[in-house]
Amino acid sequence: MVHALFGLLALVGVVCAGEPVVIPGSEVRLPAQPGFVVEKRWVGVGNPTTQAALVVNRMDAPAAVMIGATGPEALAQQGVMITEQRPVRIGRYRGTWMEGLQSGLFVWVVIVGDDDHTWVFKGTAPTAEAGRAVEQMMKGATWGELAPAALAFVVEAPSGLKHAADAGGASIYTVDGTLTAVGKPLFVVAVSVRPLPPTEESARAMFGKVTGLEGVTVEGVTPVVQAGRSGWDLRGQGVDVTTKAPMLVWQRVLFSADGLYLRCLGVGPLAEAEVWGPAYQAAAGTLRDAP
Repeated sequence: MVHALFGLLALVGVVCAGEPVVIPGSEVRLPAQPGFVVEKRWVGVGNPTTQAALVVNRMDAPAAVMIGATGPEALAQQGVMITEQRPVRIGRYRGTWMEGLQSGLFVWVVIVGDDDHTWVFKGTAPTAEAGRAVEQMMKGATWGELAPAALAFVVEAPSGLKHAADAGGASIYTVDGTLTAVGKPLFVVAVSVRPLPPTEESARAMFGKVTGLEGVTVEGVTPVVQAGRSGWDLRGQGVDVTTKAPMLVWQRVLFSADGLYLRCLGVGPLAEAEVWGPAYQAAAGTLRDAP
């Protein structure tokens, strides 16, 4: 089970037209587009006027593996309906280009890389016209030296898991510190790209969309207040689409007043729920905004 994990903009600086845009936390450089700014809550850029956004994820895994795990069927579990897919080459990397719709937004998912690394670009826009700039940035992407970036949150690793990657403003933890484990415990902490209504219904909607799982059901919901935010813990289970094994699913979502949120998601074998459930809950209890 390989997890491909992916409003108001917290702005760092305005992108100047004509200058290649260095994306903090990534090796990627994007051709500048008017109105876009570099984000600090996640790795990428956004346009606060048109509400178009582009998130950049880097994975230390073969591109062929990630493409196989993040096709139209897997994206459909996240509510992304792919309408077009084609091969693509960007710079020196080959991969796949997908376009579709998600919750009324136009969506682009582009996955390129080699035998060692994968880059996943996810663009969103409310209109096709606003999305043309996103398309141009992805098509013109180049690679350079890694630019450091700080995450927008602080969290402690769950007991028994190792840090595997920081990707797109998220932190990923696995048993062996790799991203290719099948049917093994996994813990992801991420920040929102767009705001959602700060309601239990929003938390439940997120819970049901876990890449690599099917038949996800909620078995318990608990309100929680933490670090100046309020939200919900959800516990349930699903089935691993690869191994067909029953899996524990555990989630904490903490909303700010404007609907931006921090999210912890833990998955692990249901037979080991008494081990991983408390471990995920303890780690989530350390989550807070970065100073």
